[in-house]
Amino acid sequence: MSVQDTLIAWGRGKAMDKPENGFPSQAPFARFIVNPGDGADIAREIPPLDLDEHCKVDAVVSEMSRKKPHHFEIICLAYIGRKRDMTIAGALHYSRSTVRAMRENAEFWIDGRLGN
Repeated sequence: MSVQDTLIAWGRGKAMDKPENGFPSQAPFARFIVNPGDGADIAREIPPLDLDEHCKVDAVVSEMSRKKPHHFEIICLAYIGRKRDMTIAGALHYSRSTVRAMRENAEFWIDGRLGN
């Protein structure tokens, strides 16, 4: 599984644990409205992570929040919020190419920490 697929599965699990829509994650329809963003269809095709793998990815991403806070924010918007680079760039007032470079750098960093 690529690091992007791993992060999609991690983000999907994270979003279902803490849905931003105000409904409890146990609501039967929550899984359909948790990721109404730009890439929700892709997220449904990726199988979920097992608990150990999810915790490992979560620990690495949490480490990134301390060491690279801007990269962490982009990863969260891209994989939990399922936003595209262009949308993230507008929200954070960066250029699209800067967001893409930072996202790819963060993915590479996470991949290295996971040992893939």
